[in-house]
Parts: sequence; structure tokens; C-alpha cells
Amino acid sequence: MLTSKHEDLQEDLRVLKKKERDFDSNLGHLIRNWRIALFFLVLLSFSEVMINYKIFLLISSNSFGALVSSAGLAICFFIIAHIFPDVLRLFDTKLKKWLVGLGIITFVSGLLYSFSALRLSYNANLGQGTEHTSEFNFLIINLTLFLCGVLLTLMTKPTKQTFSDYYNHKKIGDQIKTLTKEFKDTETRLTLLLKEKNDKLSQLDGILLMAHSYEKVISAEYLKAFAMWCNENLITRKDKVQPNAFSETPTPLTTYFDNVEFQNYTDKPNTNS
Repeated sequence: MLTSKHEDLQEDLRVLKKKERDFDSNLGHLIRNWRIALFFLVLLSFSEVMINYKIFLLISSNSFGALVSSAGLAICFFIIAHIFPDVLRLFDTKLKKWLVGLGIITFVSGLLYSFSALRLSYNANLGQGTEHTSEFNFLIINLTLFLCGVLLTLMTKPTKQTFSDYYNHKKIGDQIKTLTKEFKDTETRLTLLLKEKNDKLSQLDGILLMAHSYEKVISAEYLKAFAMWCNENLITRKDKVQPNAFSETPTPLTTYFDNVEFQNYTDKPNTNS
């Protein structure tokens, strides 16, 4: 049973390693680059919160409202930048991709301009000076950060198939690690059992060899005893006649260990994987 399990594990490992080789070896590198880019995308969003907080503070009744507004805008742009490549991949031609991409950027630009115009209008109603303030400042700063995020995702975000292949590859890798450990444990157990079996068989060989030796000794003593008996019989016989049976070889004793075959028990389990 243990040998069968060892062979089954060996075959399972062979199949899994073949599947693992079928995957792109660059999957881990692609996902690692994406995670680094995602970290910088979060930093860009955080910087948007810090920048926009001061801007929204001018049109908000309190600092909490300004923080919520700036965080909401940053999260919105983070999500748009995050899904930007996925949206473009829904379209099959470059023209459609360009049109959709420009459409999204135009929408974001319009949204930013509206916020900027609202801020300037609010300041004007309060009678605050706006001669040093342009509605384009807010637009340029936020749009630049947004486009940086979009560029990051376009350059590094893998396709859904790549993500699927990566997690399947990782799953197979984990299975290989588990099966490899189980295979090695089984192999170690088999080696110990085989050594134990060979030790027992070697001991049995020793016993058989000893029995074979004792049979020879007993047979020799039997012949010696027969010869001594014949001599004693001749000495004590009154007719001094030697029976014909005395000159014949006596019937040999039945032996059981003359044809025993001894082996060298050094077999090892098949460890090819």
C-alpha cells in the first residue's frame, strides 16, 4: 500500500510539474510590478487628498467636510484610474480604445473644472480676492495626478487572464510543495521499511546458513556413528562374518537446507520524480 502511494504521489508530481511548466515564467514579475505600481497609485491618491483638502476647506463649512470631499474625490479618481485599462480592453480596435480613453479623460477634466469654477464662484460671493487664483490651477494639479495614475495602470496592470494564470500557477506551486513534502516523507518511510525488511531477511539468511551447517554436521555424525557401530558389531560378533550391509553406504538423512539461495538485500525504492 505504501509503495502504491509512493508511485501515485510520484505520478501526481509529474503531472503538476508539467502543468506548472505550461505557464508563463514571467507571471510573478508582472504581478510584482503591478503591486508596486498600485502602491504608488495609492500614494498619488493620498497626495490628492492632501492637496484638495486645502482647496475644499475654502468652500466647506468645516474641516471634516473638506476632508470627506477631498477623500471622496481621490477615491473616485483612484477607482477610475484602476479600471481604466480594463475598460479599454473591452474594445477590440485602437480607434475605439482611443475614443473611450479620451472620453474618460474629458469627463474627469470637466468634473475637475466644475469643482474649480464652483470654488471660485463661492469665493467671489464671499468677496474674497481671486486675482491670483485661476480655475485652471485646480484642474491642472488634479488632472496631472490622475493622468500619472492612468499611465501607471496602463503600463503595469495585467489582464484578467494573467491574474487568473498567476493564481492558478501559485495554487499549483502550493500543491507541488505539499505533495513534495508528502512524497519525501513516504520515500523516507519506504527506505526505513526496506532497510528493516532487508535486516530481517539478512537475519533469516543467517539462520538458514546455520541450519544448513548443522545439517552437514548431523549428517557427518550420522555416518560416523554408523561406521562406529559397524566396527563395534564386527568386534563383538562371534561368527566374525561381515554383513554385506556394513560395506554399503547408509541411507542418507533427509535434509531441508541444501538448496537454499542466499541474496544480497540492497534494493532501494524508485525515487525518480
